Amino acid sequence: MTSRTTLMPLLLNGKETLQRRERPETMVSHHKSGASNARLTCHAYKFYPREIEVKWFRNGVEMPAKFLPQTLPNPDGTYQIKTTVEVPEGEEEMYICRVDHSSLDNALDVKYEKKALPIGLIIGAIAGVVVLLAAAIGGIIIWRKHSAGRGGYAAANKGPINADSSSSTASA
Repeated sequence: MTSRTTLMPLLLNGKETLQRRERPETMVSHHKSGASNARLTCHAYKFYPREIEVKWFRNGVEMPAKFLPQTLPNPDGTYQIKTTVEVPEGEEEMYICRVDHSSLDNALDVKYEKKALPIGLIIGAIAGVVVLLAAAIGGIIIWRKHSAGRGGYAAANKGPINADSSSSTASA
């Protein structure tokens, strides 16, 4: 009896581990590769169990990966994988990364999406430029008013400053 009570929790734990399914999270990143090419990298991560298929397609045709993909463990017991394909610059949207895993009802098709600059960043940059221009214009106006208040420049005195002062020239 003792061995059965000891083994039962272990068996249940093993059953949970065998039945565990974690859906992969996915993303496609873009890196420039030379003058006219780009590298698209498909990342699948936080999935369990380890077995997964990650492939690149262009117009329904499977494309060879640039590097042999390796499935690597994560500290939380899940796994990650990435695969890269080299594509002509400007044709990134024609490629699809297909991820197939036992936790999914159907394979996931993931495309690269260009990221637009956040509107907040654009508005902040424009506001910063406007503030700098206003400060520069205000500074110039204040400087000109301050300079005009002095009456321009004062002419130098051409005569001797003090007639009583001794001079270094000898008198004849």
